[in-house]
This record gives sequence, structure tokens and C-alpha cells, in this order.
Amino acid sequence: MHQLRIKIEEELYWKQFVQEDDVFAATQINAKKEWLAAISESRYLETAHITENNVCPAPEPDKNKTVKLANFDDMHCAYKSTIDLIVLKNVIECGKTHVEFDAGRLSGSFNFEFDNKGNDQFVNGTLEATLIDKAFPQTKGRCRLAHQ
Repeated sequence: MHQLRIKIEEELYWKQFVQEDDVFAATQINAKKEWLAAISESRYLETAHITENNVCPAPEPDKNKTVKLANFDDMHCAYKSTIDLIVLKNVIECGKTHVEFDAGRLSGSFNFEFDNKGNDQFVNGTLEATLIDKAFPQTKGRCRLAHQ
């Protein structure tokens, strides 16, 4: 490959001086075709792994190793739908749903994911319950509870 490259470069160098511009442009295209044909006919075979001290056989590829791709929806999701019903808010993004609710003393959120078959799966959630209504001051003994 190295010798072919030198040959093509030398021929192009001399032909640029003896050919007209249009003919030389065609010669350049033919040289590119010749180079691409040579590359397409060649193949790379790794026969040895050379280290500082010795020559070892090439390492075998690990066939048990798998590569997990990123979730497509995480990378390319452009769809987002929100439904807000004052006490309930539902956000849908491609294969994920987020539900938030606030019903006075009970509030929380839930997260769901959908698979390619349309089945939903609960991922995580929070739930908060308030026993004392913070809007009204409460007194008990010497303690006074008030919303600030």
C-alpha cells in the first residue's frame, strides 16, 4: 500500500506540469479511483500483539461481553404532555409517566415506566400525610403550633 501511494503521488506531481488543467483534473479523479480500489481490495489481519519484551499471539475477543445501549427515549424523546387538574398533575414523556397530587393533608408523587408492549411498571413514589392542619394555630398545654 505504501509503494502504491508513493507511485500515485509521483505520477500526479509530474502530470500537473505537463497536462492542461481539465485533463489534470480527470487524472486526479482516476488516481483517486485507483487508490480506493486498492483500499477496497485489501484487508487487515492482526497476527500478533507486540509488546516491549516479546511478541505474543493476538488476544482473543471476549464473546461473552455485551454492550448495553442507552435508552432511546432518554436520548431522543421530544414529546411531553401535561394534564393539570389542580389537585392532580400528570406528566407523560414518551415511555415515562409522573403523577403528582395534593389533596390537602395527603400529597405525593408516583413514577411509572412503560415497556414496548404498553405495560406499565411502578418505579418509585413518595407519599406525605399531614396530621395537623397548619393553616390553623393549635395549642396544647404550654406549646403553641402555628404556621409561619
